[in-house]
Amino acid sequence: MNALRNPLQFHGSPIQLKYSLRRRRSALFIIFALLPLWGIWLPYAMFVLASGLLAGMADAQSVLSFSLLVILLAVVLITLLVCLDTRMFIDSEGLSVPLHLLWATRLRAALPWSELSAVVFRKNADEARNQLVLRFGSVSVPLAIAGMSKDDLRKLVLSAQSYCGNAEP
Repeated sequence: MNALRNPLQFHGSPIQLKYSLRRRRSALFIIFALLPLWGIWLPYAMFVLASGLLAGMADAQSVLSFSLLVILLAVVLITLLVCLDTRMFIDSEGLSVPLHLLWATRLRAALPWSELSAVVFRKNADEARNQLVLRFGSVSVPLAIAGMSKDDLRKLVLSAQSYCGNAEP
């Protein structure tokens, strides 16, 4: 009986996979290389502008500069958050994708196995560009094979096979 058990038995907790791409590491490198600029100067400039605004010495240029600095800080923090999220989760319900894949999934963080319609392997001449594409209804999630370890890729494929019998190979 144990030989027939699912090799991905969850016991109530999801399986975590690591999915990391080279371009995300490049973005992190750029953010950290510019750390002196946005990490030291930006808070100082925001403090100076905020003090001027609170002291009543605000003009249109100061308000615009302060607004742009707040927007810049928000963009840097959001980029950092997206770049640091490298986890995918698999459970008996479906697949949860990292933040950088939300655009491909039409802002759906969780994709249920019941909607999985096909699993497609796209081979490329450059082996580093091979992809595994999961089709969930009208949503296609392209996953670079180079971004996953062999063990994590095996877990993902076994999960798709185990929990979705209606998917096309």
